This record gives sequence, C-alpha cells and structure tokens, in this order.
Amino acid sequence: MASEVTFPFLSIREGTINIGTRDGALYTFDREGRLFAAYRDGHLYRRGLDNRLKEKWSEGGRRFYRDVEGEEKAIFLEGVIKVVQEVVWALKRGDAEVLAPARAVSPREVEEVLERILRHDAKTLEEEKQDFFAVYKPVSILPPDQYLAVVFQATEGCHWNRCTFCTFYRDRPFRIKPLEEFRRHVRAVLEFLGEGLSMRRSIFLADANALVTPQPHLRAFIQTIEEVLPVREMGIYSFLDIFTGRRKPPEEFAELRELGLRRVYIGLETGDDELLRFLNKPGSARDAIEVVRALKGAGVHVGVIVMVGVGGEKFAQSHVDRTVEVLHAMELGPGDIIYLSEFIEFPGSAYVERARAEGIRPLDEGAIKAQRRTLIERLRFPSGRPKIARYSLQEYIY
Repeated sequence: MASEVTFPFLSIREGTINIGTRDGALYTFDREGRLFAAYRDGHLYRRGLDNRLKEKWSEGGRRFYRDVEGEEKAIFLEGVIKVVQEVVWALKRGDAEVLAPARAVSPREVEEVLERILRHDAKTLEEEKQDFFAVYKPVSILPPDQYLAVVFQATEGCHWNRCTFCTFYRDRPFRIKPLEEFRRHVRAVLEFLGEGLSMRRSIFLADANALVTPQPHLRAFIQTIEEVLPVREMGIYSFLDIFTGRRKPPEEFAELRELGLRRVYIGLETGDDELLRFLNKPGSARDAIEVVRALKGAGVHVGVIVMVGVGGEKFAQSHVDRTVEVLHAMELGPGDIIYLSEFIEFPGSAYVERARAEGIRPLDEGAIKAQRRTLIERLRFPSGRPKIARYSLQEYIY
C-alpha cells in the first residue's frame, strides 16, 4: 500500500519542480526556477516566459479567462514566493516531504532547487520579460499540443498577412532570417531557457509559415538546431499555408520528414470556398485536401484547424456541410489532429468591418456550441479516428 503524502511537499521531476500545500494548492516551476503554473481555489494560473499571467476557471458549465496584470500580478507572484519560503521552513522542521519519483536527490540538490525558485520573485520575473523580448518577437500563437515546445523563430511575421480575421502578425513585416542570424537566435534561446529547457518536449519552427523558406535554407535551419538539440528525438513542428504547401514537391516533404518534421498545422478554417474568399484566405478547399494528402504521403502527420462559428448565420450551414466533406476527403487518421477553434471577432479586424457592412450576424454562444457538436457528430473515419480537440485562443500563453 502506498504511503500517504505529507503536506506540504516538494516534488522534483525531470523537467519540473512541484510544490503542494496543505490547502490543496499546487505550484509548478521549470528547472530554472520560473513559475509555470499554479492551481488554487479551483482556478488555474499560467505564466508565460514573457511574464504574462493568465487565469482560467469554470463556472456554471462555462469557461472564463482573464489576464492578471499590474499590481495584482506582482502581489500574486510575491505570494507564490511566500508559499515557497513556508515550504523551506517546513522542510527544516521535518514537516514536509521531498518526492523524487525517478531517482534519489541529495539535500544539496533540494537546497539548490529552492534557491532557484526564491531568486525568481516578482521583480526578477518582470526583468526577465525584457530578456525574453531580446530573444523573441512576440510568439503570437501556437497549436495547443505545442505549448511546451522550444520555439525558434526562423521567420518573422506572415508572408500573406491579409486574412480578414487575423491580427497576429500586423506588428511585423515578414522576413526569413539569414542563417548566421538564426544561429545566434538558437544560441540566445537556449541561454534564455537555461535549465528550463528540460521542460520543453518538442521543437516548433515559427512564425506563421516558416516552411515557406526555400528548401536548402530550411535544411540549414534544421541542421543548425541539430547541433544543439536531439531534433529527431524531439521532432520538428510548424505551420504551413495552403499556397506554400501546393508549391512544395512531395520529395521536399519526404526530406523534411527524414530531417525530423513530425506534424504540420494547416489553417483550413472552413471547407466552404465562398467563406474562404470572404476571409481572404489564399487557396481553395480542394487545394487544402491536396496539401494534406501530400504531407501524409510523405509520412508527416497534420493538424487541421477549423474555426467554429466563423461566417456567422449566413454561412452556418454551408460551413458545416463543406467542412465535414473536406475533412473526410483528407483521409485523416491516428496521429493527426482536428482542432476546433471557437471563432473570435478581434476588434479592429477587417472581418468585423466587412461582416457588419454585409449584415452578417454572429452566432450566439448556444449556436456555436451546437455547431461544434454537429461537426463532431458528423465526422466519421472508418480507417482510424484522428484526435479531435478544442483550440481556445483565449487560453494561449507561451
């Protein structure tokens, strides 16, 4: 029979440090000592490397999100440090337990782990925000399964950047980094992450469409990463737009697979070509099918992103009908992911202006939930089901 854990406790794992308290709160840190997440009183808090702090909770069957900012954030982070100090004192008294599931740890290692956390008070974490932006442009968005990736920005911005619904990359022109600049960027990322690298499970090649990079240059990017990280073990992941995907011959996808590419994320958004034109997305639904099949033929898995509720009432039925048809035609299976992302009208986006001009009314919350259920119910994959998952832009933080 397993022994009961004494609270509070300190758990030292391969990639994280966890601290639990008597009241059931749990705090997770990376091995550098930076707060990653906290759970207390039914609320989950996630801190990003840029020192953003996001709170998430459920109430009445609904999910809520908000950014914790300013003095409130500083008080929260200082409160975490006080919790850690209490655990230090409890360990000294023998009133806390040290857990290390994988191996034994020495008292000196326990001391060093706690010292790292205590160094990362609110002031230090805010100072590290400047270090983050010295290394990265904002990491505007990632697929949910890549929130724990090591992100390398091989490109900056989006080479299309004209979709009516998207405002992620309006703050930067698109460019492909020269190889030597990318090499410096890789070194700077690893230096910034420090011991926190052990928490990162994969490699994400950013920004919006790094795979637009010409193949020789892209190959050199991956080989540069391979000099410092086990690329084939961790895997490379990236976004790809339909226009770029159609231009790449199958042998290039096959070569990238051999170099470590594991999954590519395609923003299908909808299978309705009329709605795609309204969104100013390049390419057609048929083009998307061809690109996905080419990727899968090369042995690369895909993540296909669909926006639930996009196009409002006008496109609601055609959006569902055509999207189901396209997803079936892609011949998805195990290892692939379909992300259903609730559509958000970003203030100031061209989508909002155009929808209002054309009298398109957005779906209400109930209609969006119903559309999501309908999509899931109508999807059938006789040769093996891909994963179908929620993609909430509101909870994203890196």
